[in-house]
Parts: sequence; structure tokens; C-alpha cells
Amino acid sequence: MKTSGLILSLFVSITLWAQIKTKHIDSKLTQVTLYLSGAELSHVAELSTTPGTTRWLIKNIAPNINPQSIRITAGKDIKVTSISYERNYLNEPQRSKEIKALYDSLDVVRFEREQVQADADVYQSEKQLIQKNNVVGGTANGVNTEELRKMADFYRARMKEINTKLFSLSKSLIKLDEKAAKIQRQINELNEPLNQAEYAVVVDIQANKVSNSSLEIKYLVNDAGWEPFYDIRAIDTNEPIDIEYKAKVYNNTGLDFEKIDLTLSTADPNVSAQRPHLNPWNLNFNTYINREGHLNKMDAQAPAMYGESRAEYADEEPVVTQQQTISNSIDVNELTVNFRIKNQYTLPSDNKIYMADIETYKVPALYSHFAIPKIDPHAFLMAHVTGWEKLNLIEGKANIYYAGTYIGESYINPRFSTDTMDISLGRDTKIMITRIKKEDFGSNSILGAQRKETFTYETTIRNSHKHAIQIEVLDQIPVSQEENIKVVLIESNNIKPETLSGQLKYQFNIEPSAEQKLKLAYSVQYPKDRPVTIRTSRQTQKSARFF
Repeated sequence: MKTSGLILSLFVSITLWAQIKTKHIDSKLTQVTLYLSGAELSHVAELSTTPGTTRWLIKNIAPNINPQSIRITAGKDIKVTSISYERNYLNEPQRSKEIKALYDSLDVVRFEREQVQADADVYQSEKQLIQKNNVVGGTANGVNTEELRKMADFYRARMKEINTKLFSLSKSLIKLDEKAAKIQRQINELNEPLNQAEYAVVVDIQANKVSNSSLEIKYLVNDAGWEPFYDIRAIDTNEPIDIEYKAKVYNNTGLDFEKIDLTLSTADPNVSAQRPHLNPWNLNFNTYINREGHLNKMDAQAPAMYGESRAEYADEEPVVTQQQTISNSIDVNELTVNFRIKNQYTLPSDNKIYMADIETYKVPALYSHFAIPKIDPHAFLMAHVTGWEKLNLIEGKANIYYAGTYIGESYINPRFSTDTMDISLGRDTKIMITRIKKEDFGSNSILGAQRKETFTYETTIRNSHKHAIQIEVLDQIPVSQEENIKVVLIESNNIKPETLSGQLKYQFNIEPSAEQKLKLAYSVQYPKDRPVTIRTSRQTQKSARFF
């Protein structure tokens, strides 16, 4: 009895399922929200409903979506009773005009080839016929010389014509085959996207009356995203800076984004639905907030890179981890920011990188110069930007332009900026710097068991601008880490070195067409039987011809 009841229940269910009418309908992609990794696609489908339950197979859906992310919003007169995501086996891909034209061309080439092949077959048959009937006269009667000569002339001339024609037709066949192969390869390339499996969202809709309604379908995909990018332009040192906020976007979802409303978001679409927990927030010295929002101690390089002299390392790019096709591991603010692209955007599904303009900001900046003559004999123009916190900047690369000239690539990292963001605008060729080592008598001497070396450097900085400049210059003296090594500062323009680093920081103004001289002298004393490497050299490029 139980088995009979189960069979009856199953039969009723199958009967009810079979009674549901299935209709196919296209959806239109209207809006895309690109995340740093992933995207949310929004479609609209227009329905004409009748009383009862209807199964709608909604097409033009991206393949390889997350079925758990599908959300459907229905009109007030209909009710969604079931949602699924499945492959559409009944769909037959529509050929584009370009593909149809290629198929027509292929048919023409194939027809022409058949004609050429038919001509070749005729000549080949004639050749065989002549070869089979090459006996002149009979066996009883002889053949005179004149008849034999005429037959030989005919045989030779006709066979030559036939072979020439067959050779020409053979070349034509080869060319037609090559042409057909090229057309076929082009057809295969254009057909490849059409041959991809098409998927559809299947929705059961229950309606009480005849009405026109619409469905909004939203879901998440993985193979799309964006990455921030900047063009930073400075015209002159008395002008504000233009920050052109841009995005590198890509689409490999299998569905072209054609004239859609595009939004770029810093949100994470894969966040858990579980309620969050607030952990204790403890502050310590030498700490920073990492991308997860926890507080960790800096690594060994952090104090050197982000210490008091930020300008020295303003154009250094931190190491990032490759994560997606163009996406790197990017630190973002704890608050989600959305950028709406002003005009409708088209982004083909070809996995190529395209640029999208987000916004252009004009921000105030103070300008100064920075130099380390010991390392580089040039002064770097620095822009100190204020008010950047309001711009919702995200960590990313930046192209730097000054006075209309491309300077190079830098890196924007708001995480390590305070109220002022320092941006290096490259070398200023109108600031000339020379650093000369002075050789004094007795600079190297031996006193008993001790060796004493004296070093004297003179640095000259000249301003060729028509306006005064403010410049910060860094130099250093060695720092002893041994008792038997003594470093004595002799002269430094009354600037005291930092205890731990030995760094000297000079800050001053230089008037137009004026120069500033800096003198640094120090001595190093150490046991003569224990050599100490004092002089340092800067590594230079070597000519490739010697390697």
C-alpha cells in the first residue's frame, strides 16, 4: 500500500509539473557593479502573464554565475514561486551578419572550386583517351611517313596543351583551398563564442490575472573587476594639482556589457551573511592598521620606509600580490565607496584591459624640493597635497606629469599618508647640485695603534629658477656600533645628526640665481690592525657589450 501511495504521489507531481507552461524570454543587461574582484549584473525582463503558474526561461544570462547569488524582484501583480539556473539546450545560436557573409563567401569559393575541378577532370579524361588510342593505322597496312609525322605533331602539341592546362588548374585549386581554409578559420573564431553553452535563469511565476509586468534579475560573477589608476598633472609650482581618477576594467564573463550603467565599488561581494563581532582595539607604538582592520607591528622595513622623511621614499612602490588578471591586493578604506560612471559604458567580454574615467579633482598643493646629493646629484620636486582625504583615493599606480611632460610612474598609498600626501614630481633640472670630496693634508694618519681618517665634503646647490625655492637636503655621517670605532663630527653647518641613523637634515630657501654651500667634515678613528670599510660606492649600470 505504501508503495502504491508513493507511486501515485509521484505521478501527480509529474502531471502537475507537465501542466506548467514554459515560455522563453530575453533579458536586457542594464546595470553592472564592478568590484575589485567580481561583479554584480542586473537584468530586466518584460513579461505578459496569464492566470496560473508559468515557467519562464530567461535568456541572455552570463555563464558560470554563482547560483546562490541570484535575486529576483517581481512586480506587484505576480509572485515568484521557484528559481533555478540551468543550461539551455534548446537555444540555437543566432549568426551575425558578418558570419552569414562569410558563409556566403565560403559557398562561392566551394562552387568555384567544383567548376575548376570539373574542368580538370575533363582534361584528365582527354589525356587518358589520347594515351589509350596512340596506335596509328592497323597491323596489316603500314603507315606512311607523312601520316606518322602529322600524328606525332598532334600528339605532342595536344598533350602539351593538356598538361599546361592541368598545371594551371592545379594551382587554381590550391589557391581556392587556401582561401576556403582562411574563411573557415575566421568563421570558427567568430563562432567560438556562439558555441559556448548558454545558460538561463528559470523562474516559476504565479499570476492571478492577465497583466504586463517585469522582473529584475541580479547575480554575481567572478571573471570581471577593476583596479584604480591615476594621472597626476602639475602645471607650475604656483598652481594646484589635477588628480585624474581612473580605472582599469576588464570583463571575461562570457557576456558583453553593451551601453550599460556602470558603477565601480570598493565593497566585497563575498562577505559573509553572519553577524559581525567587534574585537578589542588596542593601540601601541610603531603600529599600523592592515587591510583586515587589525593592528599589527610594522615589519623591519617599515620604519625605514615610512619614517620622518617620507619624501625620500615617496616614489617607491610597495610589493603587491597578484590576485586576478589585472587585480592586485589593494588596501581600501573601511567604508565602502561607489563610483558611478557618468556615461553609459560598453565593455566587451574579451579579457582585455580598458580605461574608464571616474573623476578629476583639483586639489591645493605646496611645493618644495628634496635632494640626497650623496646618492643622486639632482633635486626632486615634491608636491605636498592637502585635502586628499575627501577624494576617496585607493592604493594604486599613478602616471606623473609636470608642465605637460611625462615624468614617470609613481605609487599612491593613502594608508601611509597623514594630513599631507607627498608626491614626487621627478627631477628638477633647474636645480644644479655638486658634491665634492676635499682632500686635506693629514686626512689619513696613524697615531700609535690607532688609524684616523678625516673626510670633508662640500655641496653646492644653485637655483636657476626665476623664483625662490624651498629645499630639504639629506646627508649623513657613519654611526659606530663598536667601542673601538669613534666617529667625531667636525663641521656640519651647525646641524646635529640623528643619534641612531647619523642623518643630517638641512632645510633652507634659495633665492633666484643664488646658491647655497654646505660643508660636512668628520673623522673616524679605529684600531689600525682591524680594517673598517668606511667609503661606500653607488652601484652603476655596466655596458652590455662586455657581457
